Amino acid sequence: AFPAEFLAWLAHNQLDVRIYEHGWTLPRTLRLHPQPAHPMDQNLLQHQLNEQHQQHDQKDEISCELKPTHTDGVFFLDGRVPVAQLPAYRQGLVYGIDYASVVAVLAMDLEPNHHVLDLCCAPGAKLMFIADLIHHGSVTGVDVSPERLNTCRALARKYKQNNIRLFEEDGTKFFSSSACPRRISSFSPPSNVPKTRPKTKQ
Repeated sequence: AFPAEFLAWLAHNQLDVRIYEHGWTLPRTLRLHPQPAHPMDQNLLQHQLNEQHQQHDQKDEISCELKPTHTDGVFFLDGRVPVAQLPAYRQGLVYGIDYASVVAVLAMDLEPNHHVLDLCCAPGAKLMFIADLIHHGSVTGVDVSPERLNTCRALARKYKQNNIRLFEEDGTKFFSSSACPRRISSFSPPSNVPKTRPKTKQ
């Protein structure tokens, strides 16, 4: 059952609650992390998925087959298939990301030496994808929520992304001369990461 507040919002906007009761399962999107010394490939990840499927006797109608997308290293997977216990996931060789975030990042047409500002960066999967693509550049993540920024920091550590820095700040005030955002990234960025806040053109 949906919360009363949500049902009231649907009624106010003349939306039929049945559109939220279709029972569809959206596919999960997985990205192979390209940075490790021994990166995961599709065949090995598929082997791990097959083993998990057999060990846990998952339902036959739930397919564990990886389906390629139009993006190298990004695959669709049935959303009902668990991935948290996969060796590849636990070892930081693959991560989940919404495919809409993948498309948004690709639309920026990034180059390896670009420096990117990601406002409202939590929970961080898009941040990881950007960092993968600009390994000679840097990405600055800004979010107003310290708890959600901690999630970003945990991801950066897990996936050993050393070209990310994180700031706790309201994104609308980040470039204000009076603002003093709190930097919370706990790892030492490499020399290619700017020491000050990125500048923007007016």
